[in-house]
Amino acid sequence: EGTDVVKVVPLTATPLYGSSNSEADTVITIEPKSITLLGDAQSLESIEEINVGTVDTTSSGLSGSQEFAVKAPEGTVNYSDISSVTVTWRVSGLSTKVFSTPGISADAVRNGYYASVTSRSLDVTLRGTAEELERIKDSEITVKADVSGVTGTGQYIVPAEVTLSGHDSVDIIGEYSVVVELSFAPEPEPED
Repeated sequence: EGTDVVKVVPLTATPLYGSSNSEADTVITIEPKSITLLGDAQSLESIEEINVGTVDTTSSGLSGSQEFAVKAPEGTVNYSDISSVTVTWRVSGLSTKVFSTPGISADAVRNGYYASVTSRSLDVTLRGTAEELERIKDSEITVKADVSGVTGTGQYIVPAEVTLSGHDSVDIIGEYSVVVELSFAPEPEPED
């Protein structure tokens, strides 16, 4: 029976880039950078790194961080007793700008219901080059309230789907929601 050995293994994360950023302008750091595993030599031999998960670089404007749990691969023990790591990212060379979008519509309204969007406008953050952001018009941003998961009448906070047309290298940053009031649709007037 083999004896256990220790091995220091680097930690990595898989970046999820948006339309506006790439590996070239995004710096990702992981703290701590590595963990020490304990296990038999054969189990440890094939382990070159541990990927802690996917970090979404579109979750906030120009920088952000996410915490991930660290799991030791099968047949090994996390000898350094590190249970979580923080992955931080920063984008350079880009800007963010907030747009106020009027005219929110409701999407996926069930038959027999009427949806009224209570939120008058929504502040949407976009990320891209300063020049590209200056060219964007409010009318190119559309917001649809998704009421597909709502059953019944009353006021609800629902997810809002934000789309931007005509600007492929700009990202919509974050997730959005709006207030919607659902009521029964009035019966159509009978024809004479």
